Amino acid sequence: TQYFSPNEVLSFQTMIDGDFEGIGAYVEWDANGIYISGVLPGSPAQQSGLLPGDIIQSVDGETMHAKTADDAVRKIRWPAGTPVVLEIFSTVLGAKKSVTILRKKLEIPIISDELKGNILVIHLFSFNDHSRDDVQNVLQKYSGKYKSVILDLRNNGGGTLQSAVNVGSILIKKDVVIATV
Repeated sequence: TQYFSPNEVLSFQTMIDGDFEGIGAYVEWDANGIYISGVLPGSPAQQSGLLPGDIIQSVDGETMHAKTADDAVRKIRWPAGTPVVLEIFSTVLGAKKSVTILRKKLEIPIISDELKGNILVIHLFSFNDHSRDDVQNVLQKYSGKYKSVILDLRNNGGGTLQSAVNVGSILIKKDVVIATV
């Protein structure tokens, strides 16, 4: 469990609902600072050339040194139609750059799928009320065409525990103990 302030509840519910206003970039924190961990296809972030690994040094002139990823998200999101200026250190170019991005209303894709030979890859971006049905629909869509399933949870923003349990129950036999390493 985790305590959420009223603003955090709103942000979490927006993520679960699958739409938000922003630039379409996933951010995380590590010892190097706040960095882009992924971008949504077709998003303003992608169109502006942001790439995974880019380090966010400032947002609208406010340094992100000693800030959390949540701090950066709060500065970058909202409202649609307004610009945000990011100072980025591009790990690909090895140089700093300034990027002005126009925020817009975005829909987070909940699921995508692809068949690679006899392996079905399901990308699940959120655990929400529809996740179980979405995964079942993909499995039925490719019924008889795959031998293995990969459930790709990279860039999954989380969601409700019950939804995660519901998705897991599709792929895991009853009474099987789950272990993580």
